[in-house]
Amino acid sequence: MPTSTVDQAVAPVTLRDEIDAAGKKLDAVVPPSRATQDTVGLVGEIDTTASHINTISSTYLEPLKVFNTVVSTIANVPHHI
Repeated sequence: MPTSTVDQAVAPVTLRDEIDAAGKKLDAVVPPSRATQDTVGLVGEIDTTASHINTISSTYLEPLKVFNTVVSTIANVPHHI
């Protein structure tokens, strides 16, 4: 009478097997192209530039906005002569 279960011997996986498998996967990785490297570099530069713009904004523009608000408030005070 045939059985529906197939008995298979399972070989134990060793650490060495795992390391070899990882090494094979790593060997299959293609290094990024020069264009990709340049693009990543440009994105980093853009992030840095945006950060500098935010710093300039908070350092110089915010105090000017406060000053403008104060001066506008003073200018809008009704004059009773």
